[in-house]
Amino acid sequence: MELTDEQARQLWRAEGWPEEGIDFMLTMWATVPPMVGIVTPVVKEVTGRSPRTFAERATQHARQFA
Repeated sequence: MELTDEQARQLWRAEGWPEEGIDFMLTMWATVPPMVGIVTPVVKEVTGRSPRTFAERATQHARQFA
């Protein structure tokens, strides 16, 4: 689920984040180039295994983080 900037700001405020930290995180996420989330064939070329998104890997290994 993707949050709007204002939703993220409200969530982080509720968690006690300082305003400077919230501003930093929103600025940082706004400057991430879209291509960082693209899965490329390089993983398969290097490891022999198909690539996965972070969400796929996290879902498959969620029990290990509980």
